[in-house]
Amino acid sequence: MKYSERILEFAKETQNKMRDVYLREKHLSPDMFRNSKRILYHAVMECGINRSGLASVKKPPKPYNVTTAEFCKDYDLEDEHVDTPEFWSLFLYAHYDVYLVDTKEALDKFTWIFYNLTRTHKVPGHINTELRKTSGKIDRGVIKKRPTCYLGDKYAKLGMDKLYNIKTGEPVNLKQSKWYPDEFAEWEKKYWSGDFTFDMKHEYGTLEEFLG
Repeated sequence: MKYSERILEFAKETQNKMRDVYLREKHLSPDMFRNSKRILYHAVMECGINRSGLASVKKPPKPYNVTTAEFCKDYDLEDEHVDTPEFWSLFLYAHYDVYLVDTKEALDKFTWIFYNLTRTHKVPGHINTELRKTSGKIDRGVIKKRPTCYLGDKYAKLGMDKLYNIKTGEPVNLKQSKWYPDEFAEWEKKYWSGDFTFDMKHEYGTLEEFLG
C-alpha cells in the first residue's frame, strides 16, 4: 500500500520513540506508564485523521440529497476513532520483536497499524460518548476497570452491525471491515483477563528500601 509522506514520517518517528522507551524500560515504570502509552496517541492525533467515508446513519438519497457537511451537521456527526491508540501501544510494547525493532519489516508492520489507527468513522455525538464508555481503565500498569466489550465489538455493543458509505449510501458490514491481525484480538483477551501482565518495576529511594 502507498502511504502519504506524512504517514511515513510520523510512523517512523513514533516507532523510534517507542523503541527508545522499550529499551530503557520506561513503559514498566508506574510513574512513566501513562506517558509511555500516550506517545502513540499523541502521534496519531498530530498526524491527522484518515476519514473512512463511512457513517453510522445513512445519508438521504435524491431528491432529498444534501452535502456531506450539511449531512454531518443535521445528524450531529463527528469523527470517532475506530481503535484506541493507547491500548494498541501496549500491544506493540508486548510484541517488540515484531513491531518496534529497527528493521524494514518491523517498520512496515508498524506503519500499517499506525495508518489504520488514524482512521475515523462518522457517528452522532451521543453515540461517540457511549462508545468511549466501553473502554477499560489502566492506571500505573494496573487494570482498574475492565472494558464492557473488546475493541472489535464496541459498535455491535451499541446495536450497530453496519456502516454506510456517505457518498453512495452503500452498507458496509463491520465484520468485513476488520483490518487488524488475529493475534491482536487474542492478546487483547489475554490482557484484560489477566493472563498477560507487564512486569512493572517500582523504584524506591534509600529510606523507602530501608523501611521495606
